[in-house]
Amino acid sequence: SQGPAASISSQVAGNLVAASLSSGMVAVAFEDYSNSRRGALCTCSTPDGDDVLVCERRGAFTEEPIYHETGSLAMGSLEEDAKVLIAWKQGSQPFVGHLQWLHVELEDNSNVHTVQVEWGYVAVAVLSSAWITFAYTDMNRNHEAAIVLCAVEDVILNCRGAHVF
Repeated sequence: SQGPAASISSQVAGNLVAASLSSGMVAVAFEDYSNSRRGALCTCSTPDGDDVLVCERRGAFTEEPIYHETGSLAMGSLEEDAKVLIAWKQGSQPFVGHLQWLHVELEDNSNVHTVQVEWGYVAVAVLSSAWITFAYTDMNRNHEAAIVLCAVEDVILNCRGAHVF
């Protein structure tokens, strides 16, 4: 655990996203420049209702770098389960999209779901513990926008076909 003035990113961070986990607790995901631009996750909370924010770095959630452009990382949360849905565009060849359902402790995570599309932008929404959705633009189709519904089945995201809108 780190104090209120301590840094959760060792050096410089990019592509910051945050999601509420509960009253007084938030998850933050970011592109960690000090760790080869891999995705990193931390949580911050106000213990005992204090007005001091205490943050804890949870670790890396990607093996490859995250793409540097804004909109290449998205996150949603399921508050009661302390889980987050993170989507990111890979920052090395091939520039495809990835999606993963994670526990904030980085334990009992789903398998990484890869989307063989070069995303321009990505957004996510958690509908329930059983259903999630993500939307993206396709760089190779003039930023055509699509949305996908996925069932959460234990460690597998069972995603339906993309619906262009």
